[in-house]
Amino acid sequence: MKCPICKGSGVIPFHKSISKEAKIVLAKQLKNDGNSIREIMQILGYKSPKSVQDLLTTKPVK
Repeated sequence: MKCPICKGSGVIPFHKSISKEAKIVLAKQLKNDGNSIREIMQILGYKSPKSVQDLLTTKPVK
């Protein structure tokens, strides 16, 4: 399944403009699709795997 934001390119343009809730949902979706934390880190533009781990353990606000 392709990422709904990057359309399968692997790079999210203007990643700082995406809301934290969208990043949480996207990170969980990418993890469920079999991506590693380091791969998710690169896709979302984070510099630390801990940042991705925090996203994966956070519940999205609705």
